[in-house]
Amino acid sequence: MLITGVAAGCSDTDKTDKSSKDDEKQEQKLTKEDKAKKKEENDKKQNAVDKSKDVKRDEEVTKDIEKEDGVSQANLLVTKDGDGYVMVDIMADDKLKKDQAEKITKKYANELKKKYKDHTVDVQVHKNDETLAKTILKKETKEKK
Repeated sequence: MLITGVAAGCSDTDKTDKSSKDDEKQEQKLTKEDKAKKKEENDKKQNAVDKSKDVKRDEEVTKDIEKEDGVSQANLLVTKDGDGYVMVDIMADDKLKKDQAEKITKKYANELKKKYKDHTVDVQVHKNDETLAKTILKKETKEKK
């Protein structure tokens, strides 16, 4: 009787293993197109911006930002997603003060707004995993006549 119970237990485990293997095979059968569609649906649910489409970098302005005292690194992305965004993340070193960070965000937000008129510009300075300063200049909306 005891042997039968153990054998039955093994049989249930085998069924569970087979079921999970079937699930894995089903997942593998999804085409790249299906996976992309599923990802897009998830992104829409989470209101995520897909940075992989129509993204470019402005290396010239990035280099200018990195020349600023107290700036250790900058990342500048220009995207058409969400009606156009210019996103700038600036990493500050320990000597950069809050008032200097605010001047930098305002300076480059205004400069980038002139260059990318039809975009929302978001410039942020981060120091030790905190946002030290942030300037956002929204895209101007055209009034309908």
